[in-house]
Amino acid sequence: MRLPLAFRTLATLLALATPALAAPAGGGDYKTALDVFYGGMADPLKYSESYAEVLTRGLDGRWAPLLSFPTGGGFADLLARTCERLPATIRTTPEHGFVLTRGNARGDAKYDVVFTPMGGSMFGQYTAPGPIFDYLGVKEGVGTPSLRNNILRANNGIATVNRLGENILVIQTNYGPPSLYGRCE
Repeated sequence: MRLPLAFRTLATLLALATPALAAPAGGGDYKTALDVFYGGMADPLKYSESYAEVLTRGLDGRWAPLLSFPTGGGFADLLARTCERLPATIRTTPEHGFVLTRGNARGDAKYDVVFTPMGGSMFGQYTAPGPIFDYLGVKEGVGTPSLRNNILRANNGIATVNRLGENILVIQTNYGPPSLYGRCE
């Protein structure tokens, strides 16, 4: 007996839509998760108290935003060019926060983003209006109030900050995709 074409098509689509079998989580997966999201600590109480200290350890230095970078060949060259054109400097603060200073290649415009630890990987993020408006070329009387509000909203609030090794920093806010930074030096 032959099945109708529609039934065979439906059966094929259902078979293709079935998720692949997955293996149970392993110790290596758990260790990776602890390293990335808990700074290597398995105790949630220690995480909340000391993650910011672990995160900011060795963070000082020159960094660059990783925007549409290749994952293979060409990464190192593009990083070197980005470090020259869109430099960022990170300096840690005594309370295990940090200040990210973004500037342009000419050195005539820059602004600071201050990250203050709130517990675990959560940081308060603050950017003063004047310097970021100058950096972006938004002059007094130019642009709408909503443009200015959107700039401030995107650069202030709560950020989740993680390190993927010593040379990659990830800053995630509620208002956009994660910002990735690579160490220049």
